[in-house]
Amino acid sequence: MKWTRPKGIHRACFIFLSSILLAACGGGGGGGGPPPTFTVGGTVSGLASGGSVVLQDNGGDSVTATSNSAFTFPKAITVGGTYQVTIGTQPSGQTCTVSAASGSVTSSNVTSVGVTCIATTHTVGGTVSGLADGSSIVLQNNGGDLLTVSANSTFAFATSIATGSNYSVAISTQPSYQGCSVVAGSGTVANADITSVVVHCPLVQVLWNFGFGLDGEYPESALIAGSDGNFYGTTKYGGPNIDGTVYEITPDGVESVISGFAGGTDGSTVVGGVIQGSDGNFYGTTYVGGANSLGTVFKVTPAGVETVLWSFGSGIDGQLPVSGLVQGSDGNFYGTTGAGGSTGYGTVFKITPTGAETVLWSFGTGMDGFSPQSGLIQGTDGNLYGTTSLGGTNSRGTVYKITLSGTETVLWNFDYTTGTVPKGGLVQGVDGNFYGTAAGGGLIGGGTVFKITPDGALTVIWNFGAGTDGSDPYAGLVQGSDGNFYGTTVAGGTILNSGTIFKVTPEGVETVLWDFGFGGNGGFSTVSGLIQGADGNFYGTTDGRGTANDGTVFKLIP
Repeated sequence: MKWTRPKGIHRACFIFLSSILLAACGGGGGGGGPPPTFTVGGTVSGLASGGSVVLQDNGGDSVTATSNSAFTFPKAITVGGTYQVTIGTQPSGQTCTVSAASGSVTSSNVTSVGVTCIATTHTVGGTVSGLADGSSIVLQNNGGDLLTVSANSTFAFATSIATGSNYSVAISTQPSYQGCSVVAGSGTVANADITSVVVHCPLVQVLWNFGFGLDGEYPESALIAGSDGNFYGTTKYGGPNIDGTVYEITPDGVESVISGFAGGTDGSTVVGGVIQGSDGNFYGTTYVGGANSLGTVFKVTPAGVETVLWSFGSGIDGQLPVSGLVQGSDGNFYGTTGAGGSTGYGTVFKITPTGAETVLWSFGTGMDGFSPQSGLIQGTDGNLYGTTSLGGTNSRGTVYKITLSGTETVLWNFDYTTGTVPKGGLVQGVDGNFYGTAAGGGLIGGGTVFKITPDGALTVIWNFGAGTDGSDPYAGLVQGSDGNFYGTTVAGGTILNSGTIFKVTPEGVETVLWDFGFGGNGGFSTVSGLIQGADGNFYGTTDGRGTANDGTVFKLIP
């Protein structure tokens, strides 16, 4: 098209107006078009299955993402234009954020926008271990949200917890015969599910059932750990000669009789346990038998060769020992008899490894107590400590100290409120105090756990008999590697008064770990104490129940 300058229009103005008209009409001889446009998009990650998030560009253009994949907004943007991606609607239970959310469109589609979604609520759970077959436990979180678990497995509560909120897992209902505990049960939910709660239930496993063949019957003594890693103990009756045994049992439950007593001068009826001497041989006592039929001290080699070192009943040397021995720092062995001595009420004696016996103390001379049923321990001060089941100023028993040269001191006279008939021995705690049990008495009448200082200040830290906590602890205690004390009761619990395994802290918080009688694992007259193995588990015996009703060896996985 040819343009003609009208008269009166300046030439420069005409050229300028012509260029505007050409541009408006698409002229200019170049054939130009609209500027190019490009799309805006990116990728969604972390979106929960079934969820959806609504995205917006520049406050209007929307797209709904329902999966973890690429997305593109419907409207393209002209080159040079800007974009601003935001979250229009968050997915349920999640919070999404946008990275590389804004910029300018240049020469290609924008694919760099990132949308990342994380959960704003999380589940709380963990694992249950040690739950006995056929048992179940009811857990709760934050005082509600109950969950029943019936197997050793992982668990998670049904109600999720918002990020930043607290959780607190506890046991609402214990299993019928176990005392479970919760570890790492509370905290604050961050940006992930909680899977670290541990619910552990102490579990008793029977390693051996006595009464089949010549393996012995009715073990009343605690086990000891031998230098070879196996455990050693005694049975009161049974064995190849029916008068009791010394036996060995591996941690896996393989039992073998080392020596069988034959009665007569050999000794009979092994009530106390054995100890392993510094020479590797085993030493112990029989309740009756021997040359005078009033008990013996014996030695048994690991190969099973038995030697009677002393026969009680010749004069005032003591009679009828029911406890085992302790080897003193001087290499000699020390023990007690329940009868005999100069007054007939029992003794503390010393015997050399070669069999020379000396009475250090005869009970019953005044208020010193009588009829000791427990053995001795040597304290860190070098003195020997023990209990008498009767006597003392209140006729309820005593705690006493005796030097290696035979000087005896009564440290405590029991009365009914502090306990009666202390049958078990003492254990010295890492704090230097002594801990023990009384079989009866106390505030409730079911016996006590007590602490006594070396100077004789006694404190009751637990009274048995309140509900299902057990009663009548005949045996003493063992201090576990965790600093707590572990023991057994003859009666109480929830199953036919069959007894319990318990834990008590030095401060006096008691927990029942296991009820005897459950699953045929023993019970009734569980008079022996426990020992902790190198594997951290506790081992013990029952003199009743089991598949043959002749007692068991068991392992407690705490």
